[in-house]
Amino acid sequence: MAVMMARCAETMRADALTFVPSSRASMAERGFNTAHELARALSKVVRLPTVRLLRKIRETADQASLDRAGRRMNLAGAFVSAPAPPRITLVDDVMTTGATADACARALRAAGALHVLVVTFARAGD
Repeated sequence: MAVMMARCAETMRADALTFVPSSRASMAERGFNTAHELARALSKVVRLPTVRLLRKIRETADQASLDRAGRRMNLAGAFVSAPAPPRITLVDDVMTTGATADACARALRAAGALHVLVVTFARAGD
């Protein structure tokens, strides 16, 4: 999966990779964060460091039952970031409406990122 994602990530000219943090419920259920695993593998292919910048500061409702507007409202203010480099690539496994990427990008920009680029393995319909 990382090799396939690398075709896009290599053109992004970022300083580092970061990833969407999992909720506590997802971590308890799966035992791992898919986006983090993708970022770690992608890091080796594109030769960029993976840094843990984002943290989810509150639990949110399950996104699956929400429409586009509901997803954005659900995630508004749900993430904070450690100080971020100027150009960061955000890694996630699947993008549906873009609400998660948008909420994470807002947190990264608030923490100093000038450009937040997003790479995902799949795009799902909303």
